[in-house]
Amino acid sequence: MEKIFVEKILIDTCIFIDEIISQKAMELIVSYNLSYNLLLADAIIAATCLTKGLKLFTFNRKDFAYIEGIKFFDLKIK
Repeated sequence: MEKIFVEKILIDTCIFIDEIISQKAMELIVSYNLSYNLLLADAIIAATCLTKGLKLFTFNRKDFAYIEGIKFFDLKIK
């Protein structure tokens, strides 16, 4: 029963890395690896946001700010 519950949560809330995300991640690595040292994990995160039209929630904007088209959640910290 618990396994079914966990699987349902994962299916309903996870974005799986598909071919479109993978291709975009590779494009980002080719474009930004040498100039900004973009690595695979950050490329996959950025590619997911770009291909799914999502805003990125991060406290490390500098790690993604150079990527054309990336949008961020506006984090207001008091």
